Amino acid sequence: MDKLSMSMLIFVACGVVLLIVHVIRRGRVFARSADYLRLLESGASVEEANRLAASLFKSTSDPDYDRKAVLRAKMISDMHFGGKQMPIIRLARSKGFYD
Repeated sequence: MDKLSMSMLIFVACGVVLLIVHVIRRGRVFARSADYLRLLESGASVEEANRLAASLFKSTSDPDYDRKAVLRAKMISDMHFGGKQMPIIRLARSKGFYD
């Protein structure tokens, strides 16, 4: 393999890794924002909802709860937003969510 081919392979591999990292991060923000909105609706304050939503996907969080948060977020997205994530993230941010 010549140097140009090797450079292209490395470039593509780095792009794939960056894309995967972005998709994972966006999915977590999506699930946290949906959980934030759910917490607000159940009566939590903005601060409390942010604190609890931020605890998702941490090394100390419950993996089963994290998985259920993802499923709830997807269900809300499918039912109310045509499967799109950004409207939920924007709505949560407009109500005080930070990620």
